[in-house]
Amino acid sequence: KNGKYCLFGAVLAFTLLSRNNSSEVTFLIALAAVCLLFLFFAKNNRKKAAAMSLTALLIYCVVQGSLSAAYTPEKPSTNTTFSLPIQQVAKIAVSCDLNEEEQEKIDWIFPGGAKYYPGLSDPAKGAVSMETDEEWQHFWEIWKYFGKKYTGLYLTAFLESTVDFWYPNAIVDGYNQCVPSYKNYDKCWFYFETDKSGWGYEQNDLNKLFGKIYSKIALFISFEKVPVFSMFFSIGFQLWMIVNTFLFVIYKRRYALLLPIGLLLFYCVFTALTPIILMRYVCALFMCFPLVVSVLFNCGNNNQNHRLNRWF
Repeated sequence: KNGKYCLFGAVLAFTLLSRNNSSEVTFLIALAAVCLLFLFFAKNNRKKAAAMSLTALLIYCVVQGSLSAAYTPEKPSTNTTFSLPIQQVAKIAVSCDLNEEEQEKIDWIFPGGAKYYPGLSDPAKGAVSMETDEEWQHFWEIWKYFGKKYTGLYLTAFLESTVDFWYPNAIVDGYNQCVPSYKNYDKCWFYFETDKSGWGYEQNDLNKLFGKIYSKIALFISFEKVPVFSMFFSIGFQLWMIVNTFLFVIYKRRYALLLPIGLLLFYCVFTALTPIILMRYVCALFMCFPLVVSVLFNCGNNNQNHRLNRWF
């Protein structure tokens, strides 16, 4: 049993260290994970869960702090964290006939002009240059102003930005969907660079062969277009399976099962707010699909000796 808690702590620590996110986002993710553990773990196991969680956070702080002190990396941009609100204001800028005062507000946020691409907020967030707390406070005042006046457009921008996440039949084409000249991404589960001129070495025939194979898989084979089978590669299908399972678990009052499903749902919410939806961002959903199906079809079983009940 202790090995499971150690494994949990190691996974949490490696998860936090896997990407250099902003401290605010990391803190929120860790806090939510700890809250879920305290809420759903059995009382006699909460101390171990808390100890492993705090140990993982301590490891993260030590490693992250040491690397930051040694290499002094640039501070992560706040624009990425708030890409969705920026995208919503950009939608207003390109869709509405604004008066002079409102146009001044838009020009303050987007000095070089607003850019709006449905499903991709990188151009919008790249067009702003807010850095200080005072500037962000002023941005939120403008965001609230337009939100009250153009609530419907805010909702439209949200749905357009996240459509690949909640619509089961969406074809996730990455940057190619919004920037046709960009050829390095498609619906791939990984980053595939088609321009290898900057790699610094000459490829042999074997490397070229594997390059062609992976290029076909990443950029041209469309698994999502096969009826029925496509749902196994659909982010939207995975999302609604998790939502339905979450609600069904509540209906059956099997609250202990909310831990794994709640974590997946929390993961979905944060991932949907990224500047763009890519398949490789949500690989965890597909890996956890058997778990979701198992919980859905077995949470009505009240037999305490059932394998699923013993596991949770």
